[in-house]
Amino acid sequence: MSSLADAWCIDASDGDDLQFIGPLLLGQTKWLGAAMMRDGSLVGVPGHARQVLRVDPRLHRVTLLGRSRGQDVNRNGRNVFKWLRGVSVGDKAYGIPMHGDAVLKVTPRVHISKIELLDVEAPGDFKWHGGQLAPNGFIYGVPCYASRVLRIDPRTDEVSYFGDLGDAKAKWYGGILGPDGNMYCMPFAATRVLRVVTAEDRCELIGPELTGGGAHGGYKYHGGLLGPDNCVYGFPMNAKTVLRVNCLTGDVCELPLPEDEPFNGGKYKWGGGCVANGCVYGVPSDSCRVLKIDCRRGTVSLFGRLPKQKNKFQGGVLGGDGGIWCVPCDAAYACRIDPVTDEVAIVGTLPSQHDKYQGGYADGDGNVICIPECGRRVLKIRSGRGHEDAFVDAYLARLGLGREAPSLTYLARLVEHHLERIPFENVELVLGGTPDLSSRALRAKLLDRRRGGHCVELNGLFSELLAKLGFAVRLLACRVLAGPERGGTGAWRAVPSHAAMAVRLDDGDHFVDVGLGEPPLGPIPLVLGTAATTPDGLVHQITEVEGGNDWELQWLLDGAWAPRLRWRRADGPRFDHHAPSCGDFYAETERWRRQPLGRKLVVCKLTRTTKTSVVGAKLRITTPRVGGTVTVTELRTADAVRDALEAHFGIVCAETEGLVLRGDCDEEAYEHL
Repeated sequence: MSSLADAWCIDASDGDDLQFIGPLLLGQTKWLGAAMMRDGSLVGVPGHARQVLRVDPRLHRVTLLGRSRGQDVNRNGRNVFKWLRGVSVGDKAYGIPMHGDAVLKVTPRVHISKIELLDVEAPGDFKWHGGQLAPNGFIYGVPCYASRVLRIDPRTDEVSYFGDLGDAKAKWYGGILGPDGNMYCMPFAATRVLRVVTAEDRCELIGPELTGGGAHGGYKYHGGLLGPDNCVYGFPMNAKTVLRVNCLTGDVCELPLPEDEPFNGGKYKWGGGCVANGCVYGVPSDSCRVLKIDCRRGTVSLFGRLPKQKNKFQGGVLGGDGGIWCVPCDAAYACRIDPVTDEVAIVGTLPSQHDKYQGGYADGDGNVICIPECGRRVLKIRSGRGHEDAFVDAYLARLGLGREAPSLTYLARLVEHHLERIPFENVELVLGGTPDLSSRALRAKLLDRRRGGHCVELNGLFSELLAKLGFAVRLLACRVLAGPERGGTGAWRAVPSHAAMAVRLDDGDHFVDVGLGEPPLGPIPLVLGTAATTPDGLVHQITEVEGGNDWELQWLLDGAWAPRLRWRRADGPRFDHHAPSCGDFYAETERWRRQPLGRKLVVCKLTRTTKTSVVGAKLRITTPRVGGTVTVTELRTADAVRDALEAHFGIVCAETEGLVLRGDCDEEAYEHL
């Protein structure tokens, strides 16, 4: 195992363009693409793997969902090539059946993610080759060996079919959604383009009979892309032409390649591609050159020169640096295409293994995350380093700190400065806003607009900062006391609704929380019964409750330990245990809007000596925080509240337009904040 682990490490001499993240992942043909969720996390679709892959690029966390022995979904008993490609809809991901006899449905949650199988009525292998989410809300699967188009209704999970396309094999590979809302399927062994008219649930063959310019074995085109000219371009697999489908007119034509590809007899030339600079670029598979389609001029050209090797890359992703990064398959290196200069560069060194990655996806910074097929670890191509650095610099500037190496001392300063300068606040919930937990939205809110947020927003973005500073960090899904503000009577909520963090350092793990109104002012050791005093003089500890099944954060009040938060014991000491991403909390944040927490204003920030809060129409300032005097100011109008938010928390009045006062929630219900 050690030699395998050594092989799947990036040598320092290769620079920092490539990075492996997460643990070793054993097996062949593990995942065949992924679905990107709305928070930027990825759900890997199992090919031979028995579990679903979960990648959180923000925290560099890679975990597996589902039982380790998985579930066979092939009636013939073979657990191979189950699903190909994934489609996300809201907080769910769907895997399109390849050999599998069911649609895969994955619903990530803060505690227990749901993995369900929706039976299909189509036996056999290679049934559908990926799919698309259409504007009408349905998912459509591309018929490969299947004789009908697959339709999935994510609202009801109903699976249905339509069309009569015959039993020929390998008919279409890949479907592209056009600007008209229809799906255009690229002919592999089929001789015509298939247009799936999604508004009417019917399919039709369009354009002339295609030969692909004398394609070897009849295998013509493999996937395609929508260009900026509203045309879909099919990538030549064995064909000697590029396929062009005008989605607005329905015209189909072939654009000849300027010259033959001599290597491997001109077969398997390009596999996927990318749109950049007004052109469509085809990524070399067996070809040694890059394919360039100038959509405005209608011309096709080839450039660059890569080593002669089969199956080098499959797919390309536009990185944050403006380059097109090819997803390594058999190539023992990464490749960058510059769409401005048409230069091709080989980057780094990777293990010499076949079929390393299947699918690449850009994270919020423009880094490319590659999903392992036979590769042993998730690959991150650091094409978004400039955006990452800008994020860290902007965040640290708001905290008034500089960069340092990870340490407990540095972590303590980060936590204290965060609580002093970035408030807990629910203004957006009170104003009826729709939660957006994506990294881009949180950065805009906390850094550009200099706002605060609720627990998921604050701990979600702070955990990303910690990860980019070199800390090992994971989110903790915590339960809170269901007091009057949550319609309860003081019992613990059954469902985790609060996000906190666990941070791993050389001396052990620590609990961190910057998303309560009054959390610990520093890290608390995740060691049972170890009391820790924070800079404000308060004492906290972690203890076991519920027969050892839960861990509880407590603080010392009036000589007695009082509860704050609870989480599952398994989530405490097992740092490699599955942890939620920000998006797993969407269901909870939507519930908050219907609860008192979403109806009555709560804003709070802390220093070592002072707690300042606005609850409803009252401004409270407590000095000193422990056993001090509470000064209460009645804010009798909405404008007075807005002025107080700007004066004490930096939330400018332009951010609180439309704020109204409500008195239907007892202020004492928010004392725990």
